[in-house]
Amino acid sequence: MPSKQQLIIQKFWRRFNYFLARLAYRIELIDQENIPQSGPVLLICNHISYADSVILFGSINRPTRFIMEDFYYRIPVLNWAFRGARTIPITSPLKNRKIFEQAEQLAKDALSNGEMVFIFPEGRLSPKGEIIPFKRGVMRIIEDQPVNIVPVAIAGLWGSFFSHGGGSPAVKGFPKLRIGRRRVMVKFAPVLNSEDISLEDMQRKVSALHTELIDRLSKDKV
Repeated sequence: MPSKQQLIIQKFWRRFNYFLARLAYRIELIDQENIPQSGPVLLICNHISYADSVILFGSINRPTRFIMEDFYYRIPVLNWAFRGARTIPITSPLKNRKIFEQAEQLAKDALSNGEMVFIFPEGRLSPKGEIIPFKRGVMRIIEDQPVNIVPVAIAGLWGSFFSHGGGSPAVKGFPKLRIGRRRVMVKFAPVLNSEDISLEDMQRKVSALHTELIDRLSKDKV
């Protein structure tokens, strides 16, 4: 279990992300009450931009351990913030099996301790703004214990500087100037039982949520 000091530091970084995200975006959270306030929970979400984690980490009203790519976790200066936020670094087993297995075990241990873990099952940013196939690693995390799964979708960031949209790779070139903050929507679905769900079911749930948000954003622009 995390120490009191670890939780205080993590809370500081959650608050920091909260203010940072709202400085840059207009964020609308939908059905966040679907997140159980106790017990092991795994949040699964689509991955549109590098800003996703900042927005979600600062918005979710319960301490959450994010699984993130090891390459970014080890960036100098930022690493101490990621460690304070208690993120879990992971990489492809083809690149480094040890780091992959350690991440998997840390996630399992966190869930067994009744914590909440957040993962982007696609494993990378969406190249075209659509949901791409989920990787099977998420199933390995939940295979040994019953866990509440909450599908999540985020929309509104495609085409931003931190996404692959806009005609260039993410964080390449210079951000486009815009008037006002970009609107971002996040929706949380009702809890799913890990014992009765497949990888394909998870992907369908997140994809349906994402489609719903895209439709809402499109209608609001009309």
